[in-house]
Parts: sequence; C-alpha cells; structure tokens
Amino acid sequence: MERLVLGQDVRVTDKKGKHRKMTHRDLLEILLKVPKTKEGKYRGFVSLQLPGKSLGPLRFFGVRDDDPNDIVPHEHRRDLRGYYVFCAWLDHDDSRAINTKDMLVEENGVKYVRHNLIDFGATLGSSTSRPNSPRAGGEYLFSWGPALKEIVSLGLWVPHWALAKYPNYPSIGKIEADVFDPEHWYPEYPNPAFENRLPDDEFWAAKQVMAFTDDQIRAIVKTGQLSDPDAEQYLVDCLIRRRDKIGKAFFAEVLPLDRFSVRDGELVFEDLAKKHGMGATAPLKVSWSRFDNETEKKTPLSDATSFAIPKEAFNHQDTAYYAADVSPDGDTRRMITVYVRAQGQGQPQVVGIDRSW
Repeated sequence: MERLVLGQDVRVTDKKGKHRKMTHRDLLEILLKVPKTKEGKYRGFVSLQLPGKSLGPLRFFGVRDDDPNDIVPHEHRRDLRGYYVFCAWLDHDDSRAINTKDMLVEENGVKYVRHNLIDFGATLGSSTSRPNSPRAGGEYLFSWGPALKEIVSLGLWVPHWALAKYPNYPSIGKIEADVFDPEHWYPEYPNPAFENRLPDDEFWAAKQVMAFTDDQIRAIVKTGQLSDPDAEQYLVDCLIRRRDKIGKAFFAEVLPLDRFSVRDGELVFEDLAKKHGMGATAPLKVSWSRFDNETEKKTPLSDATSFAIPKEAFNHQDTAYYAADVSPDGDTRRMITVYVRAQGQGQPQVVGIDRSW
C-alpha cells in the first residue's frame, strides 16, 4: 500500500456524486474489496491513454461525415469484417462500437482520424470482473429463434452451447474448444460488419490467426502470469485448438493459396492448407488469358495451361497484362484469378488477385 503513489491530478467521484481529488483512503477502500494472492499481492491492469482528441466510438456501418479519408462504408471494410474471426478465436463477445474510439491525431503537421479498438476485458471467457456466461459466443444476448424453441419445447430443447464443459479454474473464464464452432460464433449484439463478411474476408483473417505458432501462443499466455500451471496449459490448449478449427473452417471455403509471385519465369505460391498440416490442395488447373486492363476483357491463350508465364509476355515493349485462372481440377467454384503485369524484358509482376467461391 505504501508503495503506491497517487498522481497529483488523479480525481474520483465519491458516493455522493462529488468529483474531487483522490486520496489514499479512497485507494484503500478499493483494495479492501479486491482479493489478494497468497503472497499478499494484488492483480490489476491499466490502459494507456490514447494520444489525440477523442471523437467518440467507431461505428461498424457507414462512414464518418467529418472525415474526408473515410470513404469505404465500415460494413464493407475487410479489416472490420475479418475482425469477426479474431473475436471468435479469443471469444471477444463484447466487440461492439462502445469498445472502439476514434482519435484526431497529428503527424508531421497533418491531422487525421485514427480508429482504435479498445477494452478487451471480455475475452478468453472473461466478463471483465467475473467468468462470462456459458451462452457467450453461442448466440446473441437475445435471439427470437432460440427463445421460441425453448418456449415451444417447454425447455426440453438444449442449445449447442449448453453442452460445453468447463474445468474449474478460477483464474480463467468460461472458454473451451470442444463445442466452439468458428462459423457459428456470435458476439453479444449483431454487428453489421460481421454480418456482411464474405469467405475471402474470413480467409484473410484466418491466415493471420493460423500464423501464430504453438510456441508463440505458449509465450503469449505465459505473459499472463497465471498462478496455476494447469490453468495456463488449459488456456494454451484451448487457443491452439480454436486456432486450428478456424483454419480448417475458413480455408475450406476458398482455394487456400497465398503469397503469389513470379520466380524464374513461373507463377509460384504457398499452399496454406499444406503448410498448416490440413492436407494438400487437390491437383490444380491453370489457364492463361490476355487481360485488357481498360475493358477487363479476357482473351484466352489456348497453349498456356501451365504455371509458366506465357512466352509472349516477354516480347512486349509496352505494358501488357495477363490473367491466370487457377482452380482445383474439376472445381471451378473455388477459383483464384491472378493478374500479372509484363513490360519489356523485365520480370513480370503479380499486381492483383481475385478469389471466387
């Protein structure tokens, strides 16, 4: 207690609603309500003050009228639609507008609005100050469908989330990996960006989640300094298994090829399903076309059916574009179109990718 020093400008609102300077007595009253470890230590957390001027929360739909840089409706932004996958992995069910903040900042004399995600207290099965509800992540705070099923069945219908089992670890909230379904995870409230997500948004986020190795997850959990080693291992196992479920679910919806480039005259890529031990992708079929960048018209090249860049691409003095349609043999639904720009004798470059599903 004597090691804690209050800042000169720290203020508190007391029980009478009076806003005044905080005293050590106020601090003591707070600590008396907080449990201590066996060594007499308190656990706490602090939040950094965001730089700039607060402009209020970020909306998950529309754009800011006062921000000329904000031109893409938020419900159609990939980072916000893909945010669903990260929230599902960490069970961040309180991922709503109130837990965001827009700040007006200035860099090198230029002012702009910076969007921030804040307040991750309700993650990993926690409800900030207590374990989360078993329902969290299983359905919205209120949904007509589940409610009617329970009423009609007189309570005999059991939602899938109620089948989850949770070990008794006081230092960990209610998080598990057996019942977790990444395609049917729900935040507390409907989120327009989440509801507008597409398979390529999910793939974009899933490949970043899958990039966390087992050792990295162990190291991250270790920073939490959990007192119980069994609880620590349980949380590690949960995050690894939830990560793998995310990869399996969302890699299957698209052709999981990534990091396209041109090397030694061939189109090369990385098969993420194979990389993460989810099985190699089926044999691939590729067909090339000339691509008119102005009209978006494709002219098929009948003799170009391998990953080698078409020979004519190396004979153009002017800029020319080519499109490679890559798909599993017999499955044109999950196709990737890779756009390549060629100019003179230089190395062709990948300049765009379209995915279909």
